[in-house]
Amino acid sequence: MTHRRCLKIAREIREALAFYFLSGKTPFPPMVSVWHVDVSENLRSAKVFIKVSDPEDLELVEELIQQEKRRMQNQIASHLRIKFCPSLRFVVGGSDDPSFFQSEEESKP
Repeated sequence: MTHRRCLKIAREIREALAFYFLSGKTPFPPMVSVWHVDVSENLRSAKVFIKVSDPEDLELVEELIQQEKRRMQNQIASHLRIKFCPSLRFVVGGSDDPSFFQSEEESKP
């Protein structure tokens, strides 16, 4: 039951963040996508893997995430229907960054 709930919440977080990036109200570059979300078993924290297709935009995206983190957290809190919203931790990587994909595989159960 818990594992299924974690997967469901991870999917909802991914969808909420994708909508946030696509809304056009944010200054993010157009080729930013939510690659994977890993939610802890107690639902208190979530690791979000953000994939950037243009390697030149990596630093810009990392800075923007730090600036917009509170807004993204609020967006997810309003989207989820649970008592506590998981605190988000972001991992930003490019499409040609092998360590990004290795980190994702290590985080999967």
